[in-house]
Amino acid sequence: FYHRGCLFSIVHFLRTCSTLSPFFNKLFALHFTVQKYSLGIENVGRRPAKFLNSQGFPNWDTYNNYVKEVKFYIPSLEYKISESLRQLNTVYGTEISSFVCGKYYINALKLFLNTKIKKGLNEDEIKAFLISGLDISNLSYVKTKLIAYINK
Repeated sequence: FYHRGCLFSIVHFLRTCSTLSPFFNKLFALHFTVQKYSLGIENVGRRPAKFLNSQGFPNWDTYNNYVKEVKFYIPSLEYKISESLRQLNTVYGTEISSFVCGKYYINALKLFLNTKIKKGLNEDEIKAFLISGLDISNLSYVKTKLIAYINK
């Protein structure tokens, strides 16, 4: 798994995030809207792969079907999604993964890499690769805050 072609594929995949991020942001704004109005419709529980095609790119058909399902309850849905997106950006920021669950990006990466590498990869292998070079020392502030919170 740790081979040079894979690294080049990951770099290429990161370029596709300019396509994925706006899609995932809209999708999570839709999930947020469903939750906000307590519609009782499954939202974040839907499998990430359902919203991706076999190459790891947005599956707009599935997204549009989800929109139709929600629009039955909220006719002004496009406006509500835009409103939710503004709220989420205000609270969480506008970075690539500010409020989008990481499992969506990992699923997209897995599907994308499986089109580039003969031997298919599973999610655990991808996670192991991604965290292998992660330096967690810069996350010490999280530990400090957790300890302070626990000791209250």
